[in-house]
Amino acid sequence: MAEKSEKLIVDEAPGPYILRSLREGGMWILICFALYLVVSLASYYPDDPGWTFTGAKGQVQNSGGRAGAWFADVALYFFGLFAYLLPLMVVWSAMLLFRHPQTQSKLGPHILTLRWFGFFVTLTAGSALLALLLPKLSLLTLPTGTGGILGASLSKALLAVFNPVGTTLFLLALLLSGFTLMTGLSWFLVMDGIGAGILILGRWALTTANTLPGWYARLREQLSALRARWFSRENKEPSEPQERLEPHMPVMPTPAEGGPKPVPVTPQI
Repeated sequence: MAEKSEKLIVDEAPGPYILRSLREGGMWILICFALYLVVSLASYYPDDPGWTFTGAKGQVQNSGGRAGAWFADVALYFFGLFAYLLPLMVVWSAMLLFRHPQTQSKLGPHILTLRWFGFFVTLTAGSALLALLLPKLSLLTLPTGTGGILGASLSKALLAVFNPVGTTLFLLALLLSGFTLMTGLSWFLVMDGIGAGILILGRWALTTANTLPGWYARLREQLSALRARWFSRENKEPSEPQERLEPHMPVMPTPAEGGPKPVPVTPQI
């Protein structure tokens, strides 16, 4: 009995419960904050009061309010479309820190610093690559283009040294390296997964190709049976025609020679 009571006290210890509650509460706070950043970026309006706006302060059109208008203005001005990586990185950090308690001990300060460094490399290289390959989009209203002022400046500086082809390859290498540092993704595992998917697809195609002749033969047999049944109905002997009712005509006797002529009788139907 004493052992059960001690076990109950250990199970109901407030320390792990409080830590788990704080961890999950912080996760939801970061997720909602990331959603707020996405809404602020998506509802960006050039005439809202912000960092690059000059003039009379009017009504804020941004769904995130004045703070959302300022954030969208600064983020889109510096990073362009890659500013949407900021809320994604917030969600990713929440998942890394609060997904499992055992993973939190493995994530030291140096690991988190390396992840954030990879994020900024990805953000910078992606903005420059987007400014180089797709500088403008007519469907979107952006303050400094698709790559922002950072991407435009970096791509312009690299073009003077490496030319377009070299600049594209250099930025692509930086983008993939930064993404690897940010997520910890192994590209060898990605290649293995792609190869496994191709093998599965090839086996399915081979199996389907082997079953096609049998399926085609069965289809021909069914069509032949259906055609034979149809022609047998058409070639079936017709039924005997019904007798036609004719009006009854009385038989008149042949008049004798020299006798009176018969009077014609009208037939009755």
